[in-house]
Order: sequence, then C-alpha cells, then structure tokens
Amino acid sequence: MGRDTAGLADFIASKPANDGLRDMDARMVIQAGGLPVKFGKALVAGIGVGGAPSGDIDAGCAAAGLKAIGAE
Repeated sequence: MGRDTAGLADFIASKPANDGLRDMDARMVIQAGGLPVKFGKALVAGIGVGGAPSGDIDAGCAAAGLKAIGAE
C-alpha cells in the first residue's frame, strides 16, 4: 500500500469512518511492523516482521532488512 503499517493502523483508528479499512482484505494484518520496499522512487514490495514484544521493534527489524539490501 506504499506506507508503513503502523501509520495505516493509526489512520484507521483515528476515525470510526475508517473502520472498514481494517477488514478490506482478510490476508492483511494491519499492525506495526510492515514497511514499503522502495528502490529509488520505485515501490517494489512490502516487508512485514512480527513476533517481537512491540511493533516498534518489529519495524526496526524490517528497517534493518531494508538497509541490508540497499532499499529505502
């Protein structure tokens, strides 16, 4: 979706009118830990990490993976 999942979760939680977005696709879990994968300005994929005690730690692991492959 081109954005971090923590930001998307905050957007959904910010207004009751956004609640439907949480259930837009049963294959998606909208919690912190997911980041877009970009090379330059090209959005090519997403990476999601889960299992740490907090979403911030998951997102940090995802960011480290992006750095390791030279992505943004």
